[in-house]
Amino acid sequence: MVGYEIVEPLWGHGYASEALVGLIEYLFSRPGVDVIQANTFESHVASRRVMEKAGMALVDTRTESVDGEDAVLVFYEIRRPAVT
Repeated sequence: MVGYEIVEPLWGHGYASEALVGLIEYLFSRPGVDVIQANTFESHVASRRVMEKAGMALVDTRTESVDGEDAVLVFYEIRRPAVT
């Protein structure tokens, strides 16, 4: 599980997207890593955009209990590119 927080004056500069792209590249360089999954709250539009910019695709939306309250979560994933 990875979490991050960007201070507000640096929002919108692409730092989170760049970091996630780097993490994805690193993880796919490791043997046995074929799928990377992530989730966030449905309402966290900026976090969703970060995942989308990094090449992740929306695969599911569901309601789950988070800290004792129901929350709508969105799930994203990216698969290791096929070798041709």
